[in-house]
Amino acid sequence: MENNEEKIGFGDYQPDEKEIVRHKPNAEELAAGKGLRIPARLLCIFGSIASGITMMYYLLPIFATLIGAFLAVILVVFMVFSVIVTLGMVLMSDGYRNWIGNHMMDVPNFFFNVSKHITELSKYFLITAIPALVLCGAAIALSIIGINEKHKRFVGILVVSIIFFVNALLFTIFYIANGGKTFS
Repeated sequence: MENNEEKIGFGDYQPDEKEIVRHKPNAEELAAGKGLRIPARLLCIFGSIASGITMMYYLLPIFATLIGAFLAVILVVFMVFSVIVTLGMVLMSDGYRNWIGNHMMDVPNFFFNVSKHITELSKYFLITAIPALVLCGAAIALSIIGINEKHKRFVGILVVSIIFFVNALLFTIFYIANGGKTFS
């Protein structure tokens, strides 16, 4: 009961031999916006960093605990590493023992107790917020100019800059709405 007849539509199919053409930008297209793209990228990078610092500054009690814990771990690792590397000889130094006993955790403890100093630190919030807004705004402006001049590779810079601009603007609005005080 074998059917050797050819099935309808299966034997007569011949795929087109069309070659898929992908657009590869040439050197002229890439160089066309490079003079504008480099400053836009730099402004985007520095704006993103400043925006992140703005967020961390506004949420200082939360991030202070994380920074204090990170510094405490680094100091403990340094202490253990220095004792192991010197085979305990460093413990013979009175200055080193005094530092371990009395002063090793001074910096992490400052970050753990930053909520005591938050009112003094709140008034300096705009020192981080204004540069973040300016840098991200400038990166957005350069990206829009680059896109309007039909240059390539500005969309990513524009999107990232807008995200961080909105982040910095949001925390600045929170700061102003809170009466010039950061999160506490």
